[in-house]
Amino acid sequence: MQWWTVEPKQWLDASSLVVYASMAERVKRNDEDVGIGFGTDLLVTLKCDDAGNWKIVNTHRMSEKEAEGVRD
Repeated sequence: MQWWTVEPKQWLDASSLVVYASMAERVKRNDEDVGIGFGTDLLVTLKCDDAGNWKIVNTHRMSEKEAEGVRD
């Protein structure tokens, strides 16, 4: 099983948005839940120009402790 979340968190100014992104995969073997196989939590800063185009200007891979604070 896989799941992911993408959630806007904060506008830094009129053209810069911080987005929280999370992805994880849960592992099963013979119908037994083995747990999370892998996952990651990121903060991504997007910058939009006057034409509406955007680009990623910063990424931050979050620790488990940081991610818990964002998920709450």
